[in-house]
Amino acid sequence: MSYAGHQLRADRRKREIRVRNDEALEPPPTSRSQSPHRNIRNRLYEKEAEANLLNFVDFLSDEDVKVERNIPLNDAKLVGLGATMEVYSTTWKGQQVALKRMRRDRMPNRSANLPHEHDTAFAVEAKGFSNDVKGMMQEILVMSREPLSTHRNIVHLLAVSWDIDEEYWAINLFPPLMVVELANTDTPTLHAFYMNRSDSKSFSTDVGFIADIADGLSALHMCGIIHGDLKPENILLFKDSETTGGLIAKLADFGFANVEFLKESIRGGSEEWAAPECIRGCPEEIMTAMQELDIAEFACDVYSFGLVAMFVALDGVQSLATQEFGPQDTTTVDCEKAMRELKFTDQAKTKVEQQACAFYQELDGQESESAKGLCECYVSLIHDTLQSIPTKRVISLSGMRLRLTGR
Repeated sequence: MSYAGHQLRADRRKREIRVRNDEALEPPPTSRSQSPHRNIRNRLYEKEAEANLLNFVDFLSDEDVKVERNIPLNDAKLVGLGATMEVYSTTWKGQQVALKRMRRDRMPNRSANLPHEHDTAFAVEAKGFSNDVKGMMQEILVMSREPLSTHRNIVHLLAVSWDIDEEYWAINLFPPLMVVELANTDTPTLHAFYMNRSDSKSFSTDVGFIADIADGLSALHMCGIIHGDLKPENILLFKDSETTGGLIAKLADFGFANVEFLKESIRGGSEEWAAPECIRGCPEEIMTAMQELDIAEFACDVYSFGLVAMFVALDGVQSLATQEFGPQDTTTVDCEKAMRELKFTDQAKTKVEQQACAFYQELDGQESESAKGLCECYVSLIHDTLQSIPTKRVISLSGMRLRLTGR
């Protein structure tokens, strides 16, 4: 291995467990610039693209991630479309898998009439696209880290390859492509499960999902990683014969992971499910409390967990916003304003507690003792997770499964 390669590995050993957003892996010096300090998002977009690609592959090899030279997409079927990525299902090495790639409609367009250095529109689009790829690279780094790579409540990364679309290569873009395990086809996400639920409510299934989410988050936090965008759409469901309901929940979509919420008002993620300190206009009292926490960022995940847990417990009620305005109005200005006001005070916690009690009182006649006991457990969970002041929230979710299931 070259000196640069040895130096890269040495530098990585000195890194903290957490991969912060503003850190950069150090590519080898090139003839164009002898400085090894380059921003991570530019690694795939330099003129010396080959060296930077090899550098990233070298990093993946240290993390024991399988790197495939070529994964054909000829027979792949589109199954999902996100803000920056599209997901396909296909057969790879005899098993059904999901492929995550960058959305084609977000690819920068080069002007045929302008030289590269004068194509300002392309430069702007390329910068945005490179940020999208940076999110995917961050996902890969999170999912490839032990013990997360084998955790039962984290989606498994099976391999990484490169998108060989000729349109990308023609403009020197080399985005990665992820091969991950394929979620349940009928209800791939937690959101889809509760929006399409036709059977009667199952306490054991609900509790199992909440415990799964808590275990996944706890594993991330033990590795010094925050999720940063926890919501029902980012929790995937997989068939599992060992669980009561036949499904297991796993955390996915780590493009916003490791975000330093203390340093900026909001960095990605979905405001509907975000903690108050992650929302613009957050009161100074809350931000001051954040400064008192050594692991302040984890408190943001804990709050989001509380909202997602109640989404499950209340059979698909979508957070605080829909309680006031309905499921179709969660992005309106009035709705967003009302939601912020609830979160910036303990009105949010109070409202969710009241709704949980009302919901389980209606079930009281069917399964009286079970409903009553579960309601008490959920009210306690709400109290521990949905506090507006971060220092009042529970620090760790590691004991949540025992608390919910008794085992």
